[in-house]
Amino acid sequence: MLLWHMSASPKQYDQVWAKWEKWFDLTAKTVYVMYHDRELFETMRDAIVERGPKDTGTWFEHYARMYLSKQAMAARRVMDTDEKAESFRRILLAMEESPQVFNRDRFMAKFSESDEWIRGERIAMFEKLRSPNGDWVDPEVIRYLRETLEADVDNLVTYATRVVAHPDKRGATLTWGELRKAIDDLGDAFQQFGAVFHGTHYELLPIVQDDWQGPFRRWLFEPFREWRDMNMMPGG
Repeated sequence: MLLWHMSASPKQYDQVWAKWEKWFDLTAKTVYVMYHDRELFETMRDAIVERGPKDTGTWFEHYARMYLSKQAMAARRVMDTDEKAESFRRILLAMEESPQVFNRDRFMAKFSESDEWIRGERIAMFEKLRSPNGDWVDPEVIRYLRETLEADVDNLVTYATRVVAHPDKRGATLTWGELRKAIDDLGDAFQQFGAVFHGTHYELLPIVQDDWQGPFRRWLFEPFREWRDMNMMPGG
């Protein structure tokens, strides 16, 4: 089995590339869902705070706790380095060890029939990323991207590990601002790498196709008993 810390032999390059593409596609799904869930959560949270600021107790804490746990574990999955993980971080580590897999031919493979100016832009990009030691992507560029990403999402991954995944007496703290920034940093790194890896711009801002707010446009429960008995319903 080829592990992330082993340099691939030339005979393995196609196999390794296929593996990286699979891991990248899985990462794309995770990152898209993170942005989608954030859009829904923040829209719902803001609506509750605006229209019912006194109703941000039990249910809102429950909703926020689930959202935070889910996003933290998603980030942890993207950054996982277990030998069985199919993660974004493992791609970066593997590419540092075997940069020859991502050579000029692979870099240009999807652009062979593109317009000349598109191929020219891609060639210019490769020259900026090319290793001084050969005709492949510079592993130092990949290392810089990885280390920057690790630092950017460290608090979120630590929270996932110490609070969500395993009880740890050291604990961890995370603010809503830190969570939002970590998701954006992860998305930015994913987009940067995607532009290099597949020559594609990955749009992360979600467009929800259906009326997801529909369930909240009607009463779900009877008015609170105290409101009925005391004629104290909000807005009454």
